[in-house]
Order: sequence, then structure tokens, then C-alpha cells
Amino acid sequence: MNFPNGFPNPIVDGHLHLVNLDRFEYYWMKPEFAVLQRNFFAEDVRQVYEANNIGQAVLVQAHPSRAETEYLVEVANTYSFIGGIIAHVDLRSERIEQDLAELSEYRIIRGVRHQQAEDRGEDWFLGVGVMRGLKAVSDAGLIYDLLVKPQHLPSILKVMEKLPDLRMVLEHMGKPPIRSGAIEPWAGDLSAFARNPSVQCKISELVTQAHWKKWSSEDFKPYVQHALKCFSPDRLMWGSGWPVCLLAADFERTLSSAVEALGPLSKAELDRVFRQTARSCYGID
Repeated sequence: MNFPNGFPNPIVDGHLHLVNLDRFEYYWMKPEFAVLQRNFFAEDVRQVYEANNIGQAVLVQAHPSRAETEYLVEVANTYSFIGGIIAHVDLRSERIEQDLAELSEYRIIRGVRHQQAEDRGEDWFLGVGVMRGLKAVSDAGLIYDLLVKPQHLPSILKVMEKLPDLRMVLEHMGKPPIRSGAIEPWAGDLSAFARNPSVQCKISELVTQAHWKKWSSEDFKPYVQHALKCFSPDRLMWGSGWPVCLLAADFERTLSSAVEALGPLSKAELDRVFRQTARSCYGID
């Protein structure tokens, strides 16, 4: 990948998954996801990273279980390029405080997410049990990685009013409607979300929000440029979404499409989006 301005520093991939079909059954694995229906191990991605100047990664849960969290910790203990883990948590758990305390014992865990939240109703986050869980995440000093669809963003704005200290990272830019070409109300809601200085945003898995077989980086530009305006390079980070990105593009094309959609940035700005924002956000050494 040739960056404009010769950006030479090792990249931090802000959003990596692993797939281990020998140990876990993934509820989101649909029949049409044939390319994903095999194991994707850390050794596989290590080779991809070496070919693309990726130095570190944030490993994000893909199976909603404590067993997978322990597996990811095992992987991180073996592969030094894993700089942090986003673990599973059930926000509705009656023992949420204890769950978070136990997760916090693993120093490599930087944050949590409730994976199935994106499939819940648009006001799901405002439920009493969920709000209690989010407050517990904030009190525990962990980041909440926010996996949602555009229809959830208005309720997230209300969450922020009630929990202004909750540190959140919006995954996949809130899954904008790239396939349809619409931009509102997503754009307005993203602008409002970005006004909270404690939240950040990932340019990740955009290729899977487009037409898998016919897309170009031009399709992403209106959305990425808006996110760039809202968050600036200081609060914007790139993530591959590997191996999910393989549904629509290989790793190299996933990376190059993000670079192209961002347009001309200075070397310092590129360093923030592709390295420093993720490192500072997740406390990666």
C-alpha cells in the first residue's frame, strides 16, 4: 500500500476478529458467508499484517461468551501484535459489576461490547437494565465499543446525556447506508454524536456496507469525509474488520479504499488515523 506523503509508520488495525469454528458456533455466520466458513487464526492474520506494514491490532470479540474472551487472551499472550482486546459483556447481566471486575483483571482487555445490540430495537439502549450496564462500564473505566445501525444513533444521543463520562468508540461509523446512497438522517446524527469529546469513531468494515460485488472508494467518500469533518483525525481510527471484510474485498483493497476515501491528508494526519488515535484511545504501548 502506497500512502500519499509516504506515511512510513507501522499501522494499528483498530478492528480485528478471529474465527475458530472448532471451538465456537457463531450465530451471525449466514449461509451466504461461505468465504468466512473456515478458521481464521492469529497466525493467518500475522502473515497478512507483515505484507501490509501492520504493527499492532485491537482484537474484537466475535462470539458472545466468556469462553471466547479467555481464548482471545490466550492468543494475545502468544502474539505480541495484539495490543488490546474488546471483550464480550452482557449489558443486562444482573452481575454486570462483577463481570466487569473479572474482565478488568486481564490487563490486555481495554473495553467491552454487547454484540447483539445492533439487532435490537432502536430504543434498546435506553432500557433500565441496559443503562445500568452502561453506567457500570463507565464506572469500571472501560471503553464501550458501540456496534449499532443508523436507527440506534438517536437513542445513543440520549444515553450520552445521561452518561456524559461514558467513553465510547463508534464501530464502522455507525454502519452508514452506503448501499442505498442515502446520507440523512445518519449524517446529522453522527454530527450530534461527535459533539461529545469523549467519543471516537472507527472507519471500519465499510466495504461490507456497500454492494459486495460492485463498489469503489468513491462510494465511501461522502460518508468518510463527513466523519472526518465531525471527528478530525484526532478522534478517527482505521480498522480492517478482517476477516469479515473478505465478504467484499481482500485486506489490501480494504485498506486502500479507506486511504482513497479520506483524500489527501498530511503525514501527521495519516499517522493519527492509522496509528496514534487507536494507540491513545485503547492505551496501546
